[in-house]
Amino acid sequence: MRFHAARILCALGAVSLCPLHSLSGAEVRVSFLQETNSLSQTVKFLIDSGCTKQGTTVFENAVRQYFKEPFTFDLSRFPKPTNGFYSFASPRDLIAAFPKKFPEPSLLSSFNCTDAVIALADGRLRTSARPDDVIGPILVTTYRTNHEVVGFAATPRDAFNLGWASWYREVTDPLFPASMRDARMCLSPFLLQWYLLPLSADKSTVEARALEVLRTTWKREGLEFPSQFEVVLLFGADVSEHTIRTCHTGLLIEDKHGCTYIEKAGKRGPFLRLDLDERSDLMPWLGVPVANCTNSSCYHFATFGDRTIKKISRQ
Repeated sequence: MRFHAARILCALGAVSLCPLHSLSGAEVRVSFLQETNSLSQTVKFLIDSGCTKQGTTVFENAVRQYFKEPFTFDLSRFPKPTNGFYSFASPRDLIAAFPKKFPEPSLLSSFNCTDAVIALADGRLRTSARPDDVIGPILVTTYRTNHEVVGFAATPRDAFNLGWASWYREVTDPLFPASMRDARMCLSPFLLQWYLLPLSADKSTVEARALEVLRTTWKREGLEFPSQFEVVLLFGADVSEHTIRTCHTGLLIEDKHGCTYIEKAGKRGPFLRLDLDERSDLMPWLGVPVANCTNSSCYHFATFGDRTIKKISRQ
């Protein structure tokens, strides 16, 4: 059973830069983890922050596989790196320098945003569901004759097979040890799915109703978020279609020095580590993919674990 997908969020595979007014903040460092120093330092930081050795090994191997091909990202507007990190005076300066488009996808870059979060949150992000438990409907994006549709699935296995192409599963499955594959099969569609808003939801209540819908669904799916760090999820909510779509996820870690955000930017984009002074400095970055959305009925949000929801402004 399927229905056509509403176009409620710009694709993360081709980032369009937003206007730069209203973006401020303190210094930010960014790394693509392409150098041994930045990758090894990041893996150590992740383990010290509560990630498991097994999960960070999956992540590290995926990064190394990604860089088996030439890194063709346009960094002509970036400053010179120091030990694999680029420093910018503010999030605005980073966004201004960031390339407008990612390179074309390849098999080696197929490890996506949910894979990165599931690997790094190994054992911390949990679900009581098993692959063949009937807990649906689970709504996932799938493709039929070159257009997006939303497919309905009864079990996590059905949802994963429906929303994640067979070639993709064949390429990425070997990166995950057998002990993690059932959890990945369940968590992938739970993180990247569609939800239905009540018909009573409108622009004045969409934020609160969205969080209510999300929490209710996550409870049904037995989803438990980490306490050691925060899973960040990006959503578009269309009040005219009464739908919510999760489009991206990343991991946020706070410490005494500020916070660090780690993501894989879709299938075609790079791995990214952002070091920020304040949590609020992350919001302009999260707003980049939705900047060109012209749907006046669409509202964008980010959730931090299952506790907080924040509106993302289209700059």
